[in-house]
This record gives sequence, C-alpha cells and structure tokens, in this order.
Amino acid sequence: MIERKRLSHQTTLTQRFSIRYTKPKTLLLSGLLTLASMALSDAGMSPLNLTVATLIAAVLLTGSFIVAERGGHPNASSGVLSSTANARLLSLILLAWSVFLLLAFVNWQAAAAAALSLPAVAAMIRWGGQQASNGRLFLGSSLMAWPAFVGGAAATSSIDAPALFLFAIMFFWFGIDARLRLLRDELEGSNGAASLWTAEQALANRIRFLALQLVIISLLPLLLPRTSVAGSFGFAYPVVAVVMGVMVIYHSSRVARDMDDVHLRRTGEVLTIYPFLLILALIVDHMLQ
Repeated sequence: MIERKRLSHQTTLTQRFSIRYTKPKTLLLSGLLTLASMALSDAGMSPLNLTVATLIAAVLLTGSFIVAERGGHPNASSGVLSSTANARLLSLILLAWSVFLLLAFVNWQAAAAAALSLPAVAAMIRWGGQQASNGRLFLGSSLMAWPAFVGGAAATSSIDAPALFLFAIMFFWFGIDARLRLLRDELEGSNGAASLWTAEQALANRIRFLALQLVIISLLPLLLPRTSVAGSFGFAYPVVAVVMGVMVIYHSSRVARDMDDVHLRRTGEVLTIYPFLLILALIVDHMLQ
C-alpha cells in the first residue's frame, strides 16, 4: 500500500507534472506539423517557394494562437502580453499576416483555412485570463493543431486524410496538459490529507488515461486498411509509435500505481518528445519511399 507520507511534497502532483512545450518548441512543432501535412498529402511535397511561404504563415498563425491564449493572463510577463488590448491587437496582426502570405504566395484555400480560425482566436482573446474551462480546452487544443489543415490545403487545395490524422494527434497531445489543469482547482482546494490524497490519486489515474488515449490515436492508422494515411508509413513511424507508446503507458501506469516522482518525470519527458518523433518519423518514411 502506498504511504500517505508522499503527500509531504512541497508541491502537488499537478504542479510537479509538466509537458514542457515552451513557445519556441511550440513554434517548431507547428512548422514540422505543417511540413508533414504537406509531405503526406496526395499531391506530395510542394515546390520550395510554396513550402517556405506556407511554413512562415503557419508559424505566424501559431504565434497568433499563443498570444490569444496567454495574452492578458495574470501570469503573463510584463511585456506586451500583460495587456489584453495589446495582446488582442498583436494576435490579430499575426493572423492577418498569415492569411496574406497564404493568399499572395500559396492559394486561397490555405488562406481560407487560416482565416477560419478567427472566431476561435476571438473567443480565446475574450476568455484571456479567465479560469480554465472545457470550452477553452477545446479551442486551445484545436488551434494549436490547426496548422495541419493549413498544410494540407496548401498542398492539395483541400483537407485530406493525412491532415485530419495529424490534426487528431496534435489535438489530443495539446489537450493532455490542458485537461490536467482543469483538476488543479480541485486538487489545491482539497482540505486535509485524506481529500488531498484522493485528489492526487484521481489525477494520477487521469494522466494514465489521457496518455493511453494519445497512444491509441497514434497507433490506430496502423490497424486500418491501406489508405492515403496508412500508405504513407514505412518502418520509422510504426517503430516510433510502438516504442514511445509502450514507454508512456509503462511510466504513466507506474505513476497511477505507486505515485512515484521518477516515473512522473519520465511520463512528462516522453509526452514532451512524443509528437516531435512521430512527425519526424512520418517525414522520414515519406523521404525513403
């Protein structure tokens, strides 16, 4: 039986668990996501000038989402993001530049895909600084995965199966950390060791459940009949998906069973690099075909 003395940690389980995606890592992931969506499309890789323009537009679009999500938040830095009005203006400027680049150098379908994110961006700006909710969770995860649609539209002038597949992976990945934040108030508001212990156990089980969801989404295309998505797989993606999936399930299960900080840290580390390796594996498979 797990000893309750583990609760003597100065920080709660929610605070100790983190998926370390900083702003630069998020922007890098956005570029990789866009590139993979273009490479895996039915049309194949686009010309260099179109690819570069799409990547720049996708990074600007993600920057707009980051500003919309974090602007005006009480924990924002003392810079431009500390003001809701400044954050709103900067977010809309970045979004407008993204749409302009796509319209001028790529195609109107990609520009439309980027422009369709405007209502969600406006909602995120309006909710800036407010407590996390299911609505913010859904919008935030959707926006961070949105470059998959932009890349697919840039390459094929439509949203194809690879773009939907990549969007699903990124949506679940960005949603894991956001979903865990919804339990923060419950955990920090627990009174007494017994209620805190129950909350921490519930959170550990949630980490395992969400990690399992991500693994299933990542492995599902391997079990489907040969499609435009499944046909893109060589050896790299299945190997990475299986190995990383086994690792994240093992460590998250040990967290749920033992409430162990070592496995808690390992779970966060694996989930941090999981999408990077999956997308890189897809690109490698495409290059070797």
